[in-house]
Amino acid sequence: FSPWNWVGPIVLIVGGWLLLSPLLPAAARKGVAWTTSIVAAVVVCVILADDWTPLGLETEWVFNLGFVAILIGSAVAGIIGCLLLRPTLPAKVREPQG
Repeated sequence: FSPWNWVGPIVLIVGGWLLLSPLLPAAARKGVAWTTSIVAAVVVCVILADDWTPLGLETEWVFNLGFVAILIGSAVAGIIGCLLLRPTLPAKVREPQG
């Protein structure tokens, strides 16, 4: 199994979606945006799991994929957490202590 065989068709499909998105209704555009992001994340996970093999070559591919998915998910969750906390942090930092 080589994920590199699927990169070209996936890029073409995502590019087609993005090209046609101005012609779609607002609700469909939102769905296309989410789907595009999810497809991109899955493709990155599959390519990293296959190429990087963080748990070693002797480990099954599915475990490497799970490990990479956890790493990427943790990074995305951390970034989202920072973005959600950002509006509240300056006010808390400026408050005098005690």
